[in-house]
Amino acid sequence: MVDAILTMAKRLELDTLAEGVETTHEQDQLAAMGCRHMQGFALARPVNFDDTTNWIMAFSPSNIQKDNRRIAG
Repeated sequence: MVDAILTMAKRLELDTLAEGVETTHEQDQLAAMGCRHMQGFALARPVNFDDTTNWIMAFSPSNIQKDNRRIAG
């Protein structure tokens, strides 16, 4: 069923998001079938709003570029 959905989405040029991915085995299977976007416990546990905001700020493109310059320089 999942393979059929991913095939149909690919032919329609749609991105897909697999929800509820709970194990690395499921993650590996979905990736092998061409699913590029996933969410679930295998990737990250739920976090509260403040932690989410801090994560976004830490991994924003501008902060990552600053860190790369600091490492290289």
